[in-house]
Parts: sequence; structure tokens; C-alpha cells
Amino acid sequence: MKNREELKNPLPDFAWYQKQSAKLKLSPRCPFASTKLCPRYFRTSWIFGQHAVIERMSAKEITKHEEQLDKSPLFSKEFQLQPTLWLTNDQRHPTGFQDCCPEVVYDAYGVFASSARFMDKYDERTQHAELKRENAHPDDWRWKYLSLTPAHFSECREFSVLSHTVSTSKQRGARPEARNISSKQRWEILFRDNFTCKYCGRKPPEVALTVDHFVSVHADGTKEPSNLVAACEACNAGKSNRPPPQL
Repeated sequence: MKNREELKNPLPDFAWYQKQSAKLKLSPRCPFASTKLCPRYFRTSWIFGQHAVIERMSAKEITKHEEQLDKSPLFSKEFQLQPTLWLTNDQRHPTGFQDCCPEVVYDAYGVFASSARFMDKYDERTQHAELKRENAHPDDWRWKYLSLTPAHFSECREFSVLSHTVSTSKQRGARPEARNISSKQRWEILFRDNFTCKYCGRKPPEVALTVDHFVSVHADGTKEPSNLVAACEACNAGKSNRPPPQL
């Protein structure tokens, strides 16, 4: 029997996911796994919740997140994949899913995958018999699924769009507190400002955005939302020549 590292069809569990992240020098989990930020995460959570696979969102939450994502200039609805959950004829039990967020799928089923087909009793008998003949490893996903497409967040179009929206350049010469804006607060400011530089009015993909202190930290500016604005890299670098922000 092969060891897990040699498997052709390894179960995409947390250990598998962490290994993919480490290879790519990325965070262990997707930094954009949020109903506020990612349309695929939101729509997968919505449809899974509708059918009691995970906790259901309230109607108020759904409306709020739909409006927030609709305002974002980053994602056009016509180009978004629509997550699908297949059900039995009586609509009571899932039989598989397609084009889903792997982060939500893991929370629901314990595997990181974008698509899968579940086995019925007949499939299970047939497939398990074949796997026994092969002497398949216990961690081969075929023991649990008729078909499965393992997925890492780096493969998602949404990750590519979001990761290239925000500038990752260092604010050289700034005091540590100037750089110490949390990821959560940064995204709240970008959403509030509709992913638009408040100095020049440009948006991604034309520019990469950062969050700027209107009154600088050197001048005792705070991290309060009223003192933070979305700014493109050029406007943030050329502070002495830029117009006041369009608040």
C-alpha cells in the first residue's frame, strides 16, 4: 500500500490544505473567507444554509451582504460562478455540489473541494469493492465520494482579484502604529469607500489600493474610521501634491 504522500487521490483534509498553502507561501486558510468580501463564499454559505448543511443566515444578513457585494466594482455578476447544491428528488438530502467555496465546503463536510458527488448505497458497494481489490489507502477520497475536485483558495478567481486589489507595499518611514491597521478594518474602509481612491477617484484594476491616514500619525492622527480613507498607491506616495480626499 502506498503511503499518503504518494497517493493519486489524497483526501483533501486540513493537513493537505496546509501543505498546499505552505508550498505557495500563503496563509493556512483563505484571508478573504468572509460573506462580506467574497461572492463565492457568500453564495456557497447562502445555498448550504438554505438546505440546512450549515447554519442558515437571516434574511437581513443575506440582503445586507447582497447589497454590499453588488456595490463592489470588483465582481461583475455575469462572470461569477454560481455555486450549486444538488438534491434528491424529494429535495431533502444533498447528493453533491459544484463550483463552491472550498472554505465553506470544509466547514460543512471536512474536505476542501469545489465540486463533489456523494455515493448512494449501490455506488458505495460497487466502488468499495473496487477499492478493496486495489488495496487502496484509507485516505483515498474515493472511499467517501463518487467524484471529488479538491480545491485550494489560491485557485479561485475571487482570490486573484482580491489579492491584487490591495497594495502590499510597506509604508517606509512610518511609525509602527501607522502600519498597524487590522485586515478587518482595512476591508471595512475599502467597502465604505466603494473600492475607490478618495483622492483621484480611480478604482481597481487600474490601481492597487491601500488605506491612508487623512491626518498622519506623525501629526497625531488616529485610527478612527473618520481619519481613514481608501487611497491608491500613487496618491498615498505623493501626499504633498494630492488634493484633499473626496469625503
